[in-house]
Amino acid sequence: SLSPATLAQVGESFEVIAEACGVTERGAAMRLKFEAELRAVGTAVEAAIAASASVGSGISSRPRVALLEWLEPPFDGGHWVP
Repeated sequence: SLSPATLAQVGESFEVIAEACGVTERGAAMRLKFEAELRAVGTAVEAAIAASASVGSGISSRPRVALLEWLEPPFDGGHWVP
């Protein structure tokens, strides 16, 4: 399915699309790059949390994010936002 509900499924979709286009190797490479970039973001977030905690800002958990398609009126992105 090309309606991913998780980041892992987004990575899988790269391979599905690449295979359908006859460029299987490119899909596998793109998935590996995507997953490496996700890990890098996770590492950066963890480092930011650790740095904030050492400064005494009181941040003790992961930051939360809200994705809005537009602000007035507030409207979320719908099902297409992973």
